[in-house]
Amino acid sequence: MTPIELEIGMGRAHFLFERASIVPTHQVVGIEYKERWVKQALRKQQREQIYNVTPIHGDAWEVVPQLFAPESLSLIILNFPDPWWKKRHHKRRVLNENFLEILVSLLKPDGQFFFQSDVLELFEIYSKLLESKLKKLPCEENPLGAKSHREKKCEEFEKPVYRILLFKNNPLNQRLASSSCSSVGGNLSSGISSDTTSKSSSKSNKWLSLALSSSVKCLVASLAPTCA
Repeated sequence: MTPIELEIGMGRAHFLFERASIVPTHQVVGIEYKERWVKQALRKQQREQIYNVTPIHGDAWEVVPQLFAPESLSLIILNFPDPWWKKRHHKRRVLNENFLEILVSLLKPDGQFFFQSDVLELFEIYSKLLESKLKKLPCEENPLGAKSHREKKCEEFEKPVYRILLFKNNPLNQRLASSSCSSVGGNLSSGISSDTTSKSSSKSNKWLSLALSSSVKCLVASLAPTCA
């Protein structure tokens, strides 16, 4: 079955498409709250006929638990999430204890989690949270071979980027990663949740915004039953 990787907050989808070209046998799913970036990604997907990319419009807190089955993801990527600088907005930060519990439950036993940010304060907060649930691997460089728009800008302006790679509970991952975490991957059984139909609603279907892509409809058939 096709391994599934999930990028939370894909933005302009630079990383999503680059990663998909590196792992053509994997399905790379990107979730993004800003609809314009999803529509742009769907147009590129159709124009270039890239079938192992799945851009989805939605709120990750709501969509992710509905879309994926437990222990179904080989890799979760969190690239440069919004720091929500104002204290009253901290509650909007995407990673919190409850959501992390869900994400950990969706990782395969040998699954990995990669996080990077150019905001040291946020990196320290998220790293501490991640290390409370996952095991850390040495990581100085981006091991995935794909770069987000933000990472490219950081390189252009020589701005430091802080990274952490973690694994769930399988010692296999210690052999997968070198000191520079140069290898990330893993096998995965079918990851689409079997009970998403019962959980779906008109609101979640709106979030998914799948009408622009029949390939996306087919991937999440339980949420969009008609595959034209």
